[in-house]
Amino acid sequence: LSHLYGNKKDYSYVFLGTIFDRLSGGYNPGYGEHSVRAAIANGNIPLIARGGITQELLPKCHDLGFAGVALASCIWEKPKAVDAWCEILKSCKEHDIPTT
Repeated sequence: LSHLYGNKKDYSYVFLGTIFDRLSGGYNPGYGEHSVRAAIANGNIPLIARGGITQELLPKCHDLGFAGVALASCIWEKPKAVDAWCEILKSCKEHDIPTT
Protein backbone atom coordinates (compact mmCIF):
# COMPACT_ATOMS: atom_id res chain seq x y z
CA LEU A 1 0.00 0.00 0.00
CA SER A 2 2.93 2.35 0.49
CA HIS A 3 3.11 3.04 -3.27
CA LEU A 4 -0.12 5.00 -2.84
CA TYR A 5 1.51 7.44 -0.41
CA GLY A 6 3.64 9.35 -2.88
CA ASN A 7 1.30 9.11 -5.84
CA LYS A 8 0.34 12.55 -7.08
CA LYS A 9 -3.12 11.70 -8.40
CA ASP A 10 -2.13 9.66 -11.47
CA TYR A 11 -5.56 8.08 -11.02
CA SER A 12 -8.99 9.42 -10.13
CA TYR A 13 -9.50 6.50 -7.73
CA VAL A 14 -8.13 3.03 -6.98
CA PHE A 15 -9.97 -0.19 -6.19
CA LEU A 16 -8.45 -1.94 -3.19
CA GLY A 17 -9.26 -5.52 -2.39
CA THR A 18 -9.79 -8.04 -1.17
CA ILE A 19 -11.00 -6.25 1.98
CA PHE A 20 -13.25 -8.91 3.55
CA ASP A 21 -13.78 -12.62 2.87
CA ARG A 22 -15.19 -12.79 -0.65
CA LEU A 23 -18.79 -13.88 -0.98
CA SER A 24 -18.02 -15.74 -4.19
CA GLY A 25 -15.50 -17.82 -2.24
CA GLY A 26 -11.85 -18.67 -2.39
CA TYR A 27 -10.42 -15.27 -1.46
CA ASN A 28 -9.38 -14.03 1.94
CA PRO A 29 -8.77 -10.45 3.04
CA GLY A 30 -5.47 -9.10 1.82
CA TYR A 31 -5.14 -6.01 4.01
CA GLY A 32 -5.38 -5.38 7.71
CA GLU A 33 -7.37 -2.54 9.21
CA HIS A 34 -4.23 -0.68 10.31
CA SER A 35 -2.73 -0.82 6.79
CA VAL A 36 -5.96 0.37 5.21
CA ARG A 37 -6.30 3.29 7.61
CA ALA A 38 -2.66 4.29 7.00
CA ALA A 39 -3.08 4.12 3.21
CA ILE A 40 -6.21 6.27 3.35
CA ALA A 41 -4.63 8.79 5.74
CA ASN A 42 -1.34 9.07 3.84
CA GLY A 43 -2.46 8.63 0.25
CA ASN A 44 -3.65 11.17 -2.27
CA ILE A 45 -6.00 8.86 -4.15
CA PRO A 46 -9.56 7.96 -3.13
CA LEU A 47 -9.72 4.22 -2.35
CA ILE A 48 -12.73 2.12 -3.28
CA ALA A 49 -13.20 -1.03 -1.18
CA ARG A 50 -13.90 -4.23 -3.10
CA GLY A 51 -14.15 -7.86 -2.19
CA GLY A 52 -16.55 -9.28 0.36
CA ILE A 53 -18.53 -6.08 0.78
CA THR A 54 -21.99 -6.71 2.16
CA GLN A 55 -24.79 -4.44 3.32
CA GLU A 56 -23.79 -5.16 6.92
CA LEU A 57 -20.18 -4.10 6.25
CA LEU A 58 -21.00 -0.72 4.68
CA PRO A 59 -20.69 1.17 8.00
CA LYS A 60 -17.29 -0.48 8.60
CA CYS A 61 -16.07 0.60 5.14
CA HIS A 62 -17.27 4.12 5.80
CA ASP A 63 -15.61 4.14 9.24
CA LEU A 64 -12.32 2.96 7.72
CA GLY A 65 -12.41 5.99 5.43
CA PHE A 66 -12.98 4.42 2.05
CA ALA A 67 -14.25 6.85 -0.58
CA GLY A 68 -16.70 4.22 -1.78
CA VAL A 69 -17.38 0.54 -2.25
CA ALA A 70 -17.67 -1.79 -5.22
CA LEU A 71 -20.58 -4.19 -4.88
CA ALA A 72 -21.18 -7.33 -6.88
CA SER A 73 -22.09 -10.63 -5.23
CA CYS A 74 -24.16 -9.03 -2.47
CA ILE A 75 -26.47 -7.74 -5.20
CA TRP A 76 -26.26 -10.12 -8.13
CA GLU A 77 -26.47 -13.34 -6.12
CA LYS A 78 -29.82 -12.29 -4.65
CA PRO A 79 -33.02 -13.54 -6.30
CA LYS A 80 -34.21 -9.93 -6.63
CA ALA A 81 -31.16 -7.79 -7.40
CA VAL A 82 -33.10 -4.53 -7.63
CA ASP A 83 -34.62 -5.12 -4.19
CA ALA A 84 -31.15 -5.88 -2.81
CA TRP A 85 -29.85 -2.61 -4.27
CA CYS A 86 -32.74 -0.67 -2.73
CA GLU A 87 -32.00 -2.22 0.67
CA ILE A 88 -28.34 -1.19 0.35
CA LEU A 89 -29.34 2.39 -0.45
CA LYS A 90 -31.70 2.38 2.53
CA SER A 91 -28.91 1.11 4.79
CA CYS A 92 -26.58 3.85 3.54
CA LYS A 93 -29.17 6.48 4.36
CA GLU A 94 -29.72 5.02 7.84
CA HIS A 95 -25.98 5.17 8.55
CA ASP A 96 -25.41 8.60 6.94
CA ILE A 97 -23.23 7.09 4.22
CA PRO A 98 -23.13 9.17 1.03
CA THR A 99 -24.31 7.39 -2.10
CA THR A 100 -23.02 9.76 -4.74
